[in-house]
Amino acid sequence: MENLPRGFVFAIGLALSLPLALARPLAAQPAYRIKNINGGAPTSAPSDFAAVGGTLYFAANDGGNGRELWKSDGTPTGTVMVKDVNPGAADSMPFAITVVGSTLYFAATDGVNGYELWKSDGTAAGTVMVEDINPGPSLWDPSGLTAVGTTLFFSADDGWFIRQSSNGTVLTVGYGASGYTPVPADYDGDGQTDIAVYHQPSGLWFVRQSTTGTTFTLGYGGPGFVPAN
Repeated sequence: MENLPRGFVFAIGLALSLPLALARPLAAQPAYRIKNINGGAPTSAPSDFAAVGGTLYFAANDGGNGRELWKSDGTPTGTVMVKDVNPGAADSMPFAITVVGSTLYFAATDGVNGYELWKSDGTAAGTVMVEDINPGPSLWDPSGLTAVGTTLFFSADDGWFIRQSSNGTVLTVGYGASGYTPVPADYDGDGQTDIAVYHQPSGLWFVRQSTTGTTFTLGYGGPGFVPAN
């Protein structure tokens, strides 16, 4: 072997060893729980994850405030509820969480306006309903939320056509959305059929009372369950 400069030999050795070092797999890091959101055995069932910067947003249930919007920076103290959109133990059921720029959009109900489009900047004060598109408690449910650049696209299907037996006239009522199962029946025992829909992914039933026009929600069922005839 020729007498090469010492620095040249070192460069060859580094070039040969570097690819081997890069190819060596990293040691697996053990998974660990960040926070017990719903204290004790009940699950908080986190879902609908979306990241904005270094913050992860998701829906979860802490056992006291219902299913609401949460965020986490990866630490126990930084894992907190963003806002109790439907105050108290009732669920706002945020879903279809979608990021546009630095803003979070999602569908949720505050218990008064039915399911509508909401947005959040990660603070309670900045978490607000965008618009009551189907005014009042009617279930509108935006679906197919899609971010294209700085624009959010979404759609909904909320029409019921009801032929009144008393006079044959047809009423149009906005209630429900694509993917919901119609389950009309007399839910409040007043002898009249109530408009109702079943949301299989969440196991929720939404019933619009015929006498008052108000909506109440029942939790019964879930993925894989279908209403019996």
